[in-house]
Amino acid sequence: MKKHFIIYDLEYTTWEGAQERSWSGENEFKEIVQIGALKVDQENLEEVEQLYLTLKPRINPELSEYFTKLTGITQDQIENEGIEIEDGLKQFFDFSHGHIACSNGNDQLIIGENIGLLRKSELFPSNITFLNIDYWYYDSYPEDKRICSGELAEYFELDVEGPDGTGVHDALYDCRSLLVTMKHILETGKQANLPF
Repeated sequence: MKKHFIIYDLEYTTWEGAQERSWSGENEFKEIVQIGALKVDQENLEEVEQLYLTLKPRINPELSEYFTKLTGITQDQIENEGIEIEDGLKQFFDFSHGHIACSNGNDQLIIGENIGLLRKSELFPSNITFLNIDYWYYDSYPEDKRICSGELAEYFELDVEGPDGTGVHDALYDCRSLLVTMKHILETGKQANLPF
C-alpha cells in the first residue's frame, strides 16, 4: 500500500502591521480564509490529490484591503465561494485523516486558534500528526532570514503551477512551491531524507 503525506498552507485574516504587533490590535484574529492542501506520494513525491477551500471569517467578515492585496483573495470570492470555517476544517481533517500533515511554520497553532474561536474543541483531530518542517527548508540555504512558503520555489528558480491568476500567498500555490522545493532539495543532496 502506498504511503502518502500532506503538505498544507493557510491564509488568514490580517491587517497592515498586524504581524509586527502579533495580531494584538482590537478585534485582530487569525481567522482562516483559505486552506490549500496536497496529498503526496511519499515514494515519488508526486501530487495525488488536492484540497482548495475558501472560508468565511466570522469575527471580521469584511476582508482588509491589506489582506486582499497580499493574497489576491477578494470579498466577492468570500461571499460567492466561501464556506463556514467549521465546514472547511472538517473537510481538511477528512482529507488529512491518518497522515502526517506538514506545514512551513506552526500552522497547526492557527488551526487551534480557530477551533478555540469556534468554541468546539471536539473538532481537533487525534488521527493527524501535524509537523512544522520549516527548519528542514531553512537548513538548505545560506540566508539569514526565513523565506515564506511561496517564495521558496522562486529562491531556487523553480517553476510552480498554481491556480490561474494566483501567486505567492495563495494557499495552493504555496503548497506547490513547498513540494517542488522539497523535490529540489532532495535531488541536489541539500538534505538526504524527508523531514519525517
